[in-house]
Amino acid sequence: MMPIVEEVKELVDHAVTYVRMLMGDLRPTLLGDEDDVLTAMQWVVEKMSRYGLQADVEDDGKIKRVDEEALVLAYHSVHEFLFNVLKHAGTRRAKVVLRNVAEHLEITVIDQGRGFDMATKHVPTDKGGFGLFSIRERIALLGGRCEIVSDRGKGTRATIVVPLSLGAFHSEHQACTASAQIRSDDRTPSVVHHLRVLLVDDHAVMRQGLYSLLQEDGSIEVVGEASNGEMAVELVSLLQPDVVVMDCEMPKMNGFEATRRIKRDFPKTIVIGVSFLNDPGTTAAMRACRASGYVSKEQAVSHLLKTIHSVSTPHTMASIAPNISP
Repeated sequence: MMPIVEEVKELVDHAVTYVRMLMGDLRPTLLGDEDDVLTAMQWVVEKMSRYGLQADVEDDGKIKRVDEEALVLAYHSVHEFLFNVLKHAGTRRAKVVLRNVAEHLEITVIDQGRGFDMATKHVPTDKGGFGLFSIRERIALLGGRCEIVSDRGKGTRATIVVPLSLGAFHSEHQACTASAQIRSDDRTPSVVHHLRVLLVDDHAVMRQGLYSLLQEDGSIEVVGEASNGEMAVELVSLLQPDVVVMDCEMPKMNGFEATRRIKRDFPKTIVIGVSFLNDPGTTAAMRACRASGYVSKEQAVSHLLKTIHSVSTPHTMASIAPNISP
């Protein structure tokens, strides 16, 4: 009995370590009160300073308690806006303004950079645009809006507005399906192919951490999330992603069976398994289901992006066998 107890303890320790890593590296420490918005914005600004962008946070001092879903979206949006300043504005300075306006949280990122012509229609290219489309979609699902105003030579103002209280949330499946439908109905042609990734994990914090990690790669677009294998199979059919990041241990349908069905019905879809288990048996089991790669969750931060790109090269994709028997 003792070896089993020790094995369970080791798995729990791995899980705790991984969650702490995600919470510490990929999202701010939130307090669960009205200070969370300011804390999250300061965290994003501090993170961007590592890339050489200096931004000031200006708060109106009013209480801004928001639901976690809106808060997570707010700091992802500001992160995207600040990265755009760094990449495109030609300046290393920006300002983040926080306001409580008529029961809504308003966050504006302002820069005095080169700006752009608003009359020119912008479509996603290899130089960006996919992140902003994703932000608009997710904010719309919360009943908010995203506005960008720019003038060539005079800088840009990017603003998101979300309700301070969202009320009853949509169920996880409804929110995921709604997002998937919007994204599948509005696929704007791009100059170069961006890898479209579906995240599958039954723990929301894991998915959010992986989402944060992948969003920092400009060649990757996260097109949807699923919390179990059944939903993953359904969303692959709906979204047809290039890559599925698949948790191995999930309720309803585990990652092994979901991978087998996906590869049977969509043989060109690349599946990368992830798990707390870091043993040859799990790796072999995912390979037997025709997964193209495997990463332990402990190594996800340092290895997942590299694995996605390595198994998504034309050579690797061409070498994947056509189909397998059910």
